[in-house]
Amino acid sequence: MAVRRKPRAVLWAAAAVLGVACTMTSPMASATAAGASAGATAATGTTAATASAATDPVLGGVFNNPIGTAAQQDAIITQMERLIDATPAGEEIDISEYQYGLQEITDHLDAAYDRGVHVKVITNTGGGAPFDALVAHIGNNDKAASYAVFCNDQFPSQTRGCISTRSYTYGSGLTTYAYNHNKFMLFSKVVLSTGAAWSDVVLQTSSNLGTWYENTTYNDSATFADPATYGGYKSYFTDLTSYRHSATGDDNYYRATPGGSQFRAWLFPHHENPGESFTDGTQTDTVVNILKGVSCHYIGSDGTYQQTDIRIVMWSFTRTAVADQLASLRRAGCWVDVVYDPDEIHSDTLAALTFTNGPKLTPCSFTVSGRDIRSHTKTMLISGGLQGLTGPAVFTGSQNYAISSLRQADETLLRIDDPSIYAQYLHNFYAINTPCGG
Repeated sequence: MAVRRKPRAVLWAAAAVLGVACTMTSPMASATAAGASAGATAATGTTAATASAATDPVLGGVFNNPIGTAAQQDAIITQMERLIDATPAGEEIDISEYQYGLQEITDHLDAAYDRGVHVKVITNTGGGAPFDALVAHIGNNDKAASYAVFCNDQFPSQTRGCISTRSYTYGSGLTTYAYNHNKFMLFSKVVLSTGAAWSDVVLQTSSNLGTWYENTTYNDSATFADPATYGGYKSYFTDLTSYRHSATGDDNYYRATPGGSQFRAWLFPHHENPGESFTDGTQTDTVVNILKGVSCHYIGSDGTYQQTDIRIVMWSFTRTAVADQLASLRRAGCWVDVVYDPDEIHSDTLAALTFTNGPKLTPCSFTVSGRDIRSHTKTMLISGGLQGLTGPAVFTGSQNYAISSLRQADETLLRIDDPSIYAQYLHNFYAINTPCGG
């Protein structure tokens, strides 16, 4: 059997550098409702979203480009606004965001509320004019059909998330606190300009609501329609709301949405087991356990013996246990390619990944027009060889590979098994990797 060599980025990189339009179509049959086309159009890499109408949202991956045009920088926020605008009266929008700082999102949510949409928003901490304006318009009574609240509004003296309330003091004396780091939006129904409708829609992103996330950092988003996964997110959102009323929360909330579809999410925080290390434990580290299920060679759909490729773009990377597992896979023959922020990676983590013939490592930090460009994305792409799956997978969401993200934060880690969305994320990987110097 032929062995596939490590794939080269030449064509993808050229498209990214030249600004070539690259629009992909996702099958996602479950995402289409009556009248919807069999495929869903999505925007990838450096291109703006395209659909059946210029103002319609899309299914699949949408990515911003902080060094592109204004439209490319705003691509994820534009997708959010189009989903909000396409939600009809009587339906519901649920949003959980770490930071809320965009007046334009407030304007679109106010308009949705005024036409009869139920709007519910949870953010990590209150304050800021855009969030205050939303509260003034829709209220903050979480027993009402619409509200905007923040995690510690019931216990203002606590530094906490909505569910997680855990603090931890390291040997150095540093104390870290709980927080709600989620970045997702739920839409019970979306109606396009063509009359086609999607139900049970989820938008998961790495982006907070602020201009820094548009014009200074790379971010990703995935939009899909799946009843089981939507239901899991919806239950999580309900719990984010209700646990605000508990002084202790639930520091071992960890659970997953139902399996059986192309989408599955793991919901945090996750407490370590008795006797397991808070910082280095592997028993309850979801990413470590995913990587333990990777084989470095597999039989591809064309019948050839293929190498498994693991590509990561990560903002904060401090979990040495994850780095150790990646190093082990590289030694076993996997291709491992990591784009990281040089100011957000722990020295022990970087050391674990640095060895002869080790992973390809690309620090991402460069200056454009006075802006210090970084990648805020939190993605891992696995080309194949993953236990329980027959094809490639994307892992994305709000969770960094940081210790607090696993143990102390309200977070979401999403797996996507759709090959066309994987292709979109692969294109976006090179759209980030190339300007970062990889």
